[in-house]
Amino acid sequence: MTSRDLHYFDRDRQQKWRIAILHEDETLLVLNKPAGLPVIPERWHPEWPCLRSIAEERLGLPLFVVHRIDAGTSGLILFAKTEASHRDLNQQFEHHQVEKIYHA
Repeated sequence: MTSRDLHYFDRDRQQKWRIAILHEDETLLVLNKPAGLPVIPERWHPEWPCLRSIAEERLGLPLFVVHRIDAGTSGLILFAKTEASHRDLNQQFEHHQVEKIYHA
């Protein structure tokens, strides 16, 4: 378990991001995604920062996207740190073994 944060400043859009690391172990990473930051590169603006690229740069390791939420939505995002955990987590999401909760 961890409580450290990732910090990023987007000079082009003059936007500062603070991304809380809520959990990290050998296979998983859970981040609190702020609203306005996409999980993966946006189609129309692939040069803009995204959660995965910021986390990979700051942590110095490749991450596997397990699920996404809209760029305008804040919430918890789960990344896999290994191919095996990525495969296992994808199967859990595919078989609806993961409960998703949305708050307005």
